[in-house]
Amino acid sequence: MRRFSSAQVTVLLVVAMLCLAVPATTVAAGIGKVQISNSKGKAAKVKAGRLQVAAQVKGTVKTAQQGPVTSQQAPPRDFVTRPVNGLAGVCAPLVTAPAGADLVVRQLRVNTVNISSPGAGTALIVSGDASCGSKGLASLNPDGVGLDTIAFDPGVGVPSGTSLYAVELGPLDTDVFVDGYLVAQGSTVAPQ
Repeated sequence: MRRFSSAQVTVLLVVAMLCLAVPATTVAAGIGKVQISNSKGKAAKVKAGRLQVAAQVKGTVKTAQQGPVTSQQAPPRDFVTRPVNGLAGVCAPLVTAPAGADLVVRQLRVNTVNISSPGAGTALIVSGDASCGSKGLASLNPDGVGLDTIAFDPGVGVPSGTSLYAVELGPLDTDVFVDGYLVAQGSTVAPQ
């Protein structure tokens, strides 16, 4: 029976470790990659850090990754918070998406600072049109002074150059804080 020299044993061990280590590192490096495609093979793309899908995704999305998937709606530089007051009896813009970007409004924080008679005739109306008469998105009838939140999940789209509006009806005084984030122009549609 032939014996291996210590140099040959060392070479065999190094080759065996490389054979085990290379596939493991290749798998670890590829875990963060996900491909989404439809039945015809058309794949979604990531452009400028944003996922672009040409059509709606229907059915089940399958992935080989195990464990939690974490994401962030937008980078902090794209977060938007706008304070608004002075809405008494006048339909006025809450927020306007800037030129070159759309806005996704996630929530309104409404601080009722004065309400003399809570009830049916007292409300904050949020709308997608400048008359606050149609395209109603939300209404809040506060029962007293304090903070209320109107959540829009997954969000209300405000296309570039357009606004979201609100009006206070009745004896009501509020401070409204609009929270959202900016996305690429053309990514949203106006409220219907």
